[in-house]
Amino acid sequence: MKKIPKAVYQTPDQLFEVIATKEKEANALPAGARRQELLIELGKLRAYAAVKQWVSGGSNTGKSFS
Repeated sequence: MKKIPKAVYQTPDQLFEVIATKEKEANALPAGARRQELLIELGKLRAYAAVKQWVSGGSNTGKSFS
């Protein structure tokens, strides 16, 4: 059975909070593969949060899509 990611159960605002925290972690890492992987993961999570917010009828509260 496939494990359902925790992000499925979080609200868009909760996801944006997670993203902000992980961005700080990424900025603290030295340039390299791990930092790049984390930034790619954050980009995907940011897109998911934005779509989830759009589907739920919420407005974009100043969150960046980039």
